[in-house]
Amino acid sequence: MLKTIAASLLFFQAAGGSIAITVVDVTTGQPIANPKNQYPRVFYPGTLDPRTASLIDVRPRADISGMDFHLTAQPTFRIRGHVVDTMTGKVPENVGISTMVREANINTNSSSSANIVNPTDGSFELQNIAPGSYIIRAQTTLALRLISNTPGAAPGAAITVQPAAATPGVAAAAVEVTTRDVDGVVLAFSPPITITGKLQMQNGAPVPAGTRANIVLRGGTLLPIVGGTGTPRWNADGSFALDGVAPGEYFVSVTPVRTGNSLRTYVLEARAGEVDLLSHSMVVVGPRTDEIVITLGQNGGQISGTVNRPGVEATDRVVLVPNERGRRNLYMTASIAPNGSFALQAVPPGTYKIFALAGISGTPWYDPAFLSTIEGSGTSLTVSDTANVSVNVNIIRRP
Repeated sequence: MLKTIAASLLFFQAAGGSIAITVVDVTTGQPIANPKNQYPRVFYPGTLDPRTASLIDVRPRADISGMDFHLTAQPTFRIRGHVVDTMTGKVPENVGISTMVREANINTNSSSSANIVNPTDGSFELQNIAPGSYIIRAQTTLALRLISNTPGAAPGAAITVQPAAATPGVAAAAVEVTTRDVDGVVLAFSPPITITGKLQMQNGAPVPAGTRANIVLRGGTLLPIVGGTGTPRWNADGSFALDGVAPGEYFVSVTPVRTGNSLRTYVLEARAGEVDLLSHSMVVVGPRTDEIVITLGQNGGQISGTVNRPGVEATDRVVLVPNERGRRNLYMTASIAPNGSFALQAVPPGTYKIFALAGISGTPWYDPAFLSTIEGSGTSLTVSDTANVSVNVNIIRRP
């Protein structure tokens, strides 16, 4: 069923600095009335994914018309489960439960929340959930109690604040909603865990002595991370451990570190069990998780050249964008020397486009909508093992 609604536009800050647009009711300024989540949130010109929304060029004192939205009713379902503290076996107190879309790069405030329905067994129910992939997250709030410093003191006397008994931290679960309600979800609070992993070379070659990598876990749901995201503890054989990782969704970023005259390496593959960590997030839900295995290549190519530009700006960058746009590990950037030269080393084999961008802040090249505006100005190139590619590029200045 299609429905036409008088609406204006609500702007969201997206990854990379661009703006995504959705609909609000012109009479209230709030997102359109959507009882029981009957309609999905749609982004112009009609996509459910804000990453594929079109950029809108708003000029000073200019009006934009003809931006029509058509909303189609969607089915919704329920998610039911229970919460437990694995350290005590009891139902934790002061717990809030929420859902977030998995692998979200934009916060549209589109989420559902609930409290524990039955405090005796910790059961909960989330209603009106559209089909999709979600992280269900439970988090305790800090309950406080006030205690007078002086027994029997008059009102207004100094008091101290002490935390009441509570289960600290978060619990998480990954849930797929398809064509029916989901039952049996367990949100188990447990202490932060240690995730183990190892480096290995392609073709089974030994890991060169001293080979290391910077490994960063970035929260994948745009929610605060409770606890640490891990700092690698390295062993001589290239194995490592990330301590203090709380339950939740994470994107894993890996950057090889070169020491001394060691080989230049690049990340060929990173996996946790069946999950490709270079394209998808990792979900930590309990004390046991898959080992992270990082495979390094050592025959990367080199790209060098000159940027044609009249002057030098500190914010100008050369950006290498892979044809596989979802592989963030393949994006590379380089500064531009005063004479216009640049170099990118240890480039993984593949097909790319290279851009020279003027006056750039942030990392907008991860945003497909931003790239669509400069796509025709990029230079295509292919890098093979040990190749030395030379290219001259023109500076791109966006209006």
